[in-house]
Amino acid sequence: MTEILSPCGSRDSLIAAVRAGADAVYFGGGNFNARRNAKNFTNDDLRDAIQYAKMRGVKVYITLNTLLADSELREAIEFARFAAECGADAFIVQDLGLARLLKSSLPEIPLHASTQMTVHSVLGLEELAKFGFCRVVVSREVDKSTLIKICEKAKELNVEIEAFVHGALCMCMSGQCLLSSVIGGRSGNRGMCAQPCRLPFSVSGGSGYDLSLRDLSLIQKLNEMKKMGVTSFKIEGRMKRAEYVAAATAAARFALDNGYENEEISKTVEMVFSRNGFTDGYYENRLGKEMFGRRTEKDIDASESVLSKIHALYRLERASIPLDMKLVATDNLQVTLYASDGQNTAVATAKCEKAQNRATEPSFVIDKLKRLGGTPYYAGEVTAELSEGIAISSGVIKELREKVCEELNNLKIKPRKVLYNEPKFIKSTKAKKDTKFIARFRNIDQIPDSLSGVSAVILPVECDFSALPLKVPVFAELPRGILGTEEKVAKQIRAAKDYVKGLVCSNIGAVELAKKEGLPFVTDIFMNIYNSESAEVITELGAEWYSASAELGAEKIATLPYKKAFFAYGRLPVMLTRNCPNKNGTGCKECNGVAVGTDRLKNPFPMACRNGFSEIFNTKPHYLLDRIDEFSADYAILYFTFETSEEVEEILNSAIKKAAPKGDFTRGLYYRTVL
Repeated sequence: MTEILSPCGSRDSLIAAVRAGADAVYFGGGNFNARRNAKNFTNDDLRDAIQYAKMRGVKVYITLNTLLADSELREAIEFARFAAECGADAFIVQDLGLARLLKSSLPEIPLHASTQMTVHSVLGLEELAKFGFCRVVVSREVDKSTLIKICEKAKELNVEIEAFVHGALCMCMSGQCLLSSVIGGRSGNRGMCAQPCRLPFSVSGGSGYDLSLRDLSLIQKLNEMKKMGVTSFKIEGRMKRAEYVAAATAAARFALDNGYENEEISKTVEMVFSRNGFTDGYYENRLGKEMFGRRTEKDIDASESVLSKIHALYRLERASIPLDMKLVATDNLQVTLYASDGQNTAVATAKCEKAQNRATEPSFVIDKLKRLGGTPYYAGEVTAELSEGIAISSGVIKELREKVCEELNNLKIKPRKVLYNEPKFIKSTKAKKDTKFIARFRNIDQIPDSLSGVSAVILPVECDFSALPLKVPVFAELPRGILGTEEKVAKQIRAAKDYVKGLVCSNIGAVELAKKEGLPFVTDIFMNIYNSESAEVITELGAEWYSASAELGAEKIATLPYKKAFFAYGRLPVMLTRNCPNKNGTGCKECNGVAVGTDRLKNPFPMACRNGFSEIFNTKPHYLLDRIDEFSADYAILYFTFETSEEVEEILNSAIKKAAPKGDFTRGLYYRTVL
């Protein structure tokens, strides 16, 4: 069964979503969701919001889709228990450690894998299904042909697929962005994204806003996607006002119910919020300039002109639940009304009278029972069985009707008991370690003649490993973006198999591919290992070692368990995007796979393409080589991107000496507070 899933960042948005036709809503509470800048809900608000939705037959999914530190996990579990007891239908989760804790502590509550997990191909579905996820939210970058394959695989695994069909498009793939953290210490992975991609950022020949994409709209594609097997059609917008939520929900509701788009409603949606219109570029695999856009004064003026019109979409209660009713009046002058909404049954009784003149007709009773205005119900099958000579007033029928509706509402919001197991948290302590250096290169030409002090090398999987005369172990790094290239990457793995120690993976899909190809694997910083629980999960999945999140402080990294690495040197990749910023400028022909963009302060951000995706790198290199011991890590990763072999050799010598940095550098986020 398909559903329209709408965002709620406030009580007003919740009412707008439900009344405009949402089958399910999603919202967060506290500090554990990816839109902490939204109003969100206090615990009391959350209970009321769940009850409001439940009374109207609308499902509620609670967002717990941020990375959490060890010190935050217990509070997150307690919050999840509270939400479950209030009636939450599922949790949307990014953090693998939190997911495992939820699965063991609240085993009856379904888990949905957040789009922050970067599932953008069939890869990853199998691992997530084994882990206990019943639904996966796919990346917005997925195109039509890939989505078909994902749905086919999901059906085999009995996993539901949720896809975004309307709302903002981040320039970076969800779960892979560090730009907001690096620029302002506000993490998108922690729910505090400052949306720096909407600020001026320039490439050669571009518009000056070359990280800003138009909003997504696939409203006209809903029935096509339904046939593919998409279960949930998700609307983005927990930061947006109630009018937007109402308009987008109403447009999706109409399209799904009628098989075609209502142009008037869709035009209203565009007017209430868009960035120079909408795009379906990723879905149609049609990238380029037409996907870029930003919100202008014209867009803002257009929104103000339609706000009052939109209020009509959610001014009144929406009748969405069929109510079957049967009224029975007997000779003993008792009248009983039985009512069922398909899940719950209510009964109400009253007294009636002997008819003095004309007996009440069943048709009269049925007509009165059907008057359910102002409630979330509409009349289903309604019958009346009356003994002869019975008179039932309109007032009695109204009283019975109101009683059963109230009773059904109370049954829906009745607090529920949920199975709860006390969680067992990992106790981690700092242990002194002899840190070894691992050098990661973007290409073979960067490798110097001497690799003194280096214990292993990482190279892209597409390299010719057979020609390498290296005397240290080599790891092959899989692309962060694999969309549509699964078989190509698998062939590259097989070609490298005899020459490498293992593979480097950045997401759950890459982990699944490594396991299928039978090679050992390790994980890089974009696996987003942020706490001891997720460190244990990835180790149990088979990782020989993992890289801690680059957003985690040095002291916290030092206490993480198992074999671990950290990003000790290099330009941090701050974005991974399928639509290269250069496509909004001079294009791909002139850049030869490497380009430079600049922010509003004219800081240069190098960019490089690989396997159909573009990475944007930080303007300054990280340098922690003089502070290695503070991380208590097994490995320090030296990440060489645009350095020459001579520059690489100089950095390697500095690493051995633990020398102080020279020139312009950054300590990254390791000694800063990341919100």
